[in-house]
Amino acid sequence: MNQLYILAIVIFLANHEIIAQTRCDTINESIFFVTEVMPESSISMRQVSSILNTSIDINKYQVPNRFSIYVNFIINCKGEDFNYRVIKPDEIDKELEHELLSTLKNTMTWTPAMQRGKGVDFSQTINVLIENNKFHIVENSKDKDSLNVELQHEYSPEKYRAIGGNIFLGYGMLDGNISKYITDPIFIGINVDILRQRMVIQIDDYIGIGKVKNTMEFPDNLEWSKNKAALHFMLGGNLGYTLINSESFKFVPLGGVGFDLLSSTIMGSSENQENEPFLTYYKLGCYFDIKSLRLFRNNYSFNYDDSYTCVRLNFGLNSPIGKQKYGEFYSGSMIYFTIGMGGLGRQ
Repeated sequence: MNQLYILAIVIFLANHEIIAQTRCDTINESIFFVTEVMPESSISMRQVSSILNTSIDINKYQVPNRFSIYVNFIINCKGEDFNYRVIKPDEIDKELEHELLSTLKNTMTWTPAMQRGKGVDFSQTINVLIENNKFHIVENSKDKDSLNVELQHEYSPEKYRAIGGNIFLGYGMLDGNISKYITDPIFIGINVDILRQRMVIQIDDYIGIGKVKNTMEFPDNLEWSKNKAALHFMLGGNLGYTLINSESFKFVPLGGVGFDLLSSTIMGSSENQENEPFLTYYKLGCYFDIKSLRLFRNNYSFNYDDSYTCVRLNFGLNSPIGKQKYGEFYSGSMIYFTIGMGGLGRQ
C-alpha cells in the first residue's frame, strides 16, 4: 500500500512539472538581474508581439491607449521559465492578465543566463505596451531599472517573512500497547506557520476522537470501560526547513515535540481522571503545500513563495518520550495523515 502512495505522488509531480520548475540556487537563493551572458528567447520579441495579437482579442477589454503592462518571471539555470506575474500596474483586468500570462508562458523558451561560465537564476521583466489596440513588446524600457531595484529588495532572502496555516482533518494509526485498548483516532485541528527565509516554525493543535476497545483496569480499582470515549487533546511545536518550493508546490520536512492529553470527557472531570495519561512524544514528519490557485485555476501569476492558498497534505510519526505511566495500556506510537485547506501571506 505504501508503494502505491509513493507511486501516485511521483506520477502527480511528474504530470504537473512541479519539481522541475524551481530555482537552482536553493542554498544562497541568489537571483541575478544582469549577467555576463544574458538569457535569450527562442523567438524575437516582434514574433512574441505578433502571437499576442493573434491569440488575444484586445478589443473585448477596456484598455487605454499606450497602456504598459510589466510582466516578471524567473528563468532558472536550465532555462526553465516560471512564476509569471504582472508587477505593474497594480490593478488590471483579471481575464486579460490570465490570457496574457498564459500566452507568454506557452510562447517563449529561453537559454539560461550565464555568470562565470555557470547557469544562474535570472529575473526577467518584459514591458508589454498596448497601443492602438495592438500588443508591442518594448525591449528597452526606461522603467525597468527602477522596477528591478524593487524586485531586488523583494527577492532578497534576508527580507522574506511570512505567516500562514491551515485547518485540517486527519487519521491516526496507533501502534504498540495503546493500539490494543484505544481505537485509531480521527482528527480535526489547525496549524499556524511562521516563516523566516526557508526556516519554518509550526504550532499545531489537534483534537482526536476515538473510543476504548478493551476495558482497562487500574490498581486503584477504577477502570476505563470498553466503548467509552477516548479523546486526544494534542498540542505541539515543530521546526522545519523548506527543501522544495516552486510556483505550484512546497515540501517541508519537520521535527518537534508535543503532548497528548487522553481523556474520556471534553469538559469537566471524569471518574477515571487520575488514570488518564498525559503523553509526551517526539514528532517527525513533513508537509506538502499544493498551491491550489495555480493548479486548479490555471493561474500563473505567483511570485516565488509569495502569498498563496493551498491544499496541504501532512504526514508524521509521534514517538513516545521516556516510559509512560501504565505503559501496559498507553505505550506506543502513532503514524498520522491529515489533509486541509490554508495558505500563506508574505509580511
